[in-house]
Amino acid sequence: MGKIKKILKEIFPHPLKNEYAIGFLSFSDLALPKEERYKTIRWIKNPKSGWYADPFIVSANNHQVEAFVEEMIYATGKGLLTRLLIDKKTMKVVEKNHLLQLPSHLSYPIFIKENDKLYVYPENYQSGALNIYEYDVQKKKLINPRPLIQEPLLDTQILCYNGTYYAFGVKFQKGVSTDTKVLYIYESKGGLLDEYCLVQTIKNIKCEERGGGLIFVDDSNRIIRPVQSCEGGYGKHIIFKELIYKEGRFEEKEISKLLPDEKAKYGDVLHTFNRLDDLIVIDGHRDFYPCLAKLYKSIRHIDDDY
Repeated sequence: MGKIKKILKEIFPHPLKNEYAIGFLSFSDLALPKEERYKTIRWIKNPKSGWYADPFIVSANNHQVEAFVEEMIYATGKGLLTRLLIDKKTMKVVEKNHLLQLPSHLSYPIFIKENDKLYVYPENYQSGALNIYEYDVQKKKLINPRPLIQEPLLDTQILCYNGTYYAFGVKFQKGVSTDTKVLYIYESKGGLLDEYCLVQTIKNIKCEERGGGLIFVDDSNRIIRPVQSCEGGYGKHIIFKELIYKEGRFEEKEISKLLPDEKAKYGDVLHTFNRLDDLIVIDGHRDFYPCLAKLYKSIRHIDDDY
């Protein structure tokens, strides 16, 4: 079986069997039934060399959107972090800059702003640590890496609450990207860039704790943490959970869900959600050959984790 897997991997590189994409819609479109909502989404065309996923809106005006994304390169089978400048009228990429590329896989370029600086703390679980980088606006590069947590964390989210910084993440389990039942909460009393220490865990009976975007405050002044449901597969849909702080501990309360339209072009999964004012960005996924991809994944015993 080992030899068969190796031959299949060489003949059929896994990234070639599927494609992610990022799409934009308006906040008001979220209220539509999923079938109608997906008709309003404007998808960005992927490059021939790979695809985009894990989008985060950095800024936007009437004409352009600036976003940080994961860019998967087919030739390497690894992700890197990329800045896109997108024309809002045509939804075409008018400028592209590679922010960070490492020998190991990079994804999920989540950021936090502090003291007029923007910091990115992407997923790089293969390094065994969560690192944070400063964004150099002039060079359009991520610089000055600093370690925050010496753990292989997936899709971490940082929140400043009452002057204290908290990091919410799940740990990578060897060979399994969907086992996300335990949320680890770390605290840094010394500031954003100081060391974080584990202070709490939240256990779930379902695989529904992996981060799915920036934590935000909704119109009802609730602190909302978008998470991915990995029940039945990686990043199947988004769940919005309210974070409630009581007596020195966090609790979670499910508020709502955002489901993909499985009949739509990129409706297999929905695992990233971010908003800036009226603009929403999500991502989606499709297999080019669904039946063959299902067989291929079962043979390799892998999850779609990019």
